[in-house]
Amino acid sequence: MGEPMLVADDLASPDDEVFAVLLDGRVVGAVQWYAENEPDFRHAGIDVYLDPAVHGRGVGTDAVRTLARYLIHEPGYHRLVIDPAADNLPAIRCYSKVGFRPVGVMRQYWRNPVGQWCDGLLMDLLAAEIGVLLLGALYFGKSSFFPNLPGLTGNADGHGDGLKDITISWDDSYAARYGH
Repeated sequence: MGEPMLVADDLASPDDEVFAVLLDGRVVGAVQWYAENEPDFRHAGIDVYLDPAVHGRGVGTDAVRTLARYLIHEPGYHRLVIDPAADNLPAIRCYSKVGFRPVGVMRQYWRNPVGQWCDGLLMDLLAAEIGVLLLGALYFGKSSFFPNLPGLTGNADGHGDGLKDITISWDDSYAARYGH
């Protein structure tokens, strides 16, 4: 079975919800989430996959931040987890920018494509740590991740950075939903 079939199998899981990550109208990756809904352990987990051509441009940070805020505000998860390879420093920096904190190393956690067991880093984020402004970096002006949530709009400055000069506004329907 080739690699595309493995990816297709992963994306077909009925326990995961997958969203495309778009940049300039082109699919550059996917972000997905899964839930642990046992009441005493309830939390959600996030995974992200991006085309290496867009690494280092803030796309992953924006996608993870957007999904994290959605999971906290819509389904109401109080805790989120993500588990990059322990040696994947760019991913760890990306998730740290969103607010995820290292919890611990999971030894020999996953098997890489050549069959070697590798360590993973468990990171988590609590709802109180992410702040209250929903979807603060939704790729305004440079890409589209989720359809706009009711009552929330935003625009970027057009300078190509997409993060420094973002204008976000919300109407009464957003304020009523999220208490702002």
